[in-house]
Amino acid sequence: MMAEVLYMSIKDYAKHVSASVGTIYDMCRKGKLPAVKIGGWRINVKRADELLEQMCNEHMTEYTPVIKPAKVNIRTANAGNSYLARLEQIRKGVV
Repeated sequence: MMAEVLYMSIKDYAKHVSASVGTIYDMCRKGKLPAVKIGGWRINVKRADELLEQMCNEHMTEYTPVIKPAKVNIRTANAGNSYLARLEQIRKGVV
């Protein structure tokens, strides 16, 4: 039975979470990840994984998609009408 890894280097942790080494380094330097500097940064894997999961969950709950109206060619005679009709369809949820 293998022992559970408690601490990882930045390079190993970046590979573990599929992130760039620079991103993980910046997060350690800014105090966003639980890490200590002992001959290089060492990241507490369990706590860092929990924090990253929490950050992802918070980001996903705050995300609201933005719906942009379709582009309309204003050079045509009925451009205004088709634009208003399109907006009405979006409001009714038809499109």
